[in-house]
Amino acid sequence: MAGTVGISKSSVSREFIHASQTALTELMARRFDERDFLAIYMDGIIVGAWHIIAAVGVDSTGEKHLMGLVSGSSENAQVVKDLLRGLIERGLSTDLEYLFVIDGSRALRSAIEELFGERAHVHSQRR
Repeated sequence: MAGTVGISKSSVSREFIHASQTALTELMARRFDERDFLAIYMDGIIVGAWHIIAAVGVDSTGEKHLMGLVSGSSENAQVVKDLLRGLIERGLSTDLEYLFVIDGSRALRSAIEELFGERAHVHSQRR
């Protein structure tokens, strides 16, 4: 369709890449100082050769918020810690208690327990 109105496919592709990068940059810069999160869902999916780890927070009104994404070559504790440290740097308090819902991944559990300690209540769903 783009070709019928004089726009090249590569131009559309460049614009999509730029818009996607802008949206990801904005997502990863959002602050959480004023949010009252009760639960944080964390999970990973494989996209091509990459593992994408996502964190979705549920606030006290029940609203869900995509908090952040990280990618790595595997779902390992270091990648998860990078995601959690980024959330903490953007205002997620480590002094509060949260329910973390995960899929049973040892990497997720290890990173959560290291950064949140006893304030983390982890619920593992079976894979």
